[in-house]
Amino acid sequence: MKVSLIPGIIAVMVLLSPSYSVTNAFAAQTPAAFLEVGMGGRAMAMGGAYVALVDDASAVIWNPAGLANSTAHQAVFAYTNQLGLIPYRFAAYSQPLLSGLAVAGGITSSGDDALKENTLYASAARTLSSELTSFLNDVRVGGTLKIRSASFGKNADGGVDRVTGDAFGYGLDLGGLLRVAPGVRIGVMLRDLMAPVEWNSSTSGKYSEDVPSTFVVGAGLEKRGLFSCSVDVENSERVRAGMEVMVLGFVGLRGGYFQKMEAGATKNYSAGIGINQRLKNGMGFSLDLAYSFHELGNSPRGSFTFGF
Repeated sequence: MKVSLIPGIIAVMVLLSPSYSVTNAFAAQTPAAFLEVGMGGRAMAMGGAYVALVDDASAVIWNPAGLANSTAHQAVFAYTNQLGLIPYRFAAYSQPLLSGLAVAGGITSSGDDALKENTLYASAARTLSSELTSFLNDVRVGGTLKIRSASFGKNADGGVDRVTGDAFGYGLDLGGLLRVAPGVRIGVMLRDLMAPVEWNSSTSGKYSEDVPSTFVVGAGLEKRGLFSCSVDVENSERVRAGMEVMVLGFVGLRGGYFQKMEAGATKNYSAGIGINQRLKNGMGFSLDLAYSFHELGNSPRGSFTFGF
């Protein structure tokens, strides 16, 4: 496929996304908890347009199908201070098992004693294969099971009248990747297909909410050692785009933007840099830094990935 076909792929993405309004179908309420803020310096420097490009352990968040692209054991550690207010910490590990099959696990922890949230991830992915058609050899599928827990009101400075309680729930993500040409992929991600959370509050008692579902479709073009670019459309409501240019073969200069798909929407930008160094015996590491400029507040981000 030539690069000139990329605009056509993007047009298909925009047409597909409205046809599956996941938010309306699966979530009647929008709890202000367990938000997916995006983790990883490379991904967020590119505006969060990563559903078609991800190929490391952070796939447990972005698209579990991306785990099937990895051929090495990987560990990733990431941190962000969301909007300069809320710390998020993330760690994940992935490894291939058999040809085309990979598994991963991870954890995200955020907040403090006022509101602390934890999410555990268990993911698996595989490359479909068939002797009858080469099409399936270019398809990767994956899934992630998430276990969620939260506690709130444990801050000593909250006063005697503060609301206290906890929560427990789970979520299910499904993802897919299709390689349409060398270096060109289309990705889809259905996040929180099922995502109930049971809350127990000192004022409201026990009640249940669903974390809203999100459908993302994206296209990515990657020429390793030279450049990458990608576009994601989320719930037909938000668009993300990013680009990476490699300098000297191992330094990545990145930029991106994200905005709502409505007239007069504010454009939010991101930028970052990364160092990707391959060592002997298949080992390597990458250090990625990013900064997101948002209308509500800016967010510094960083991640370290080690492969062996």
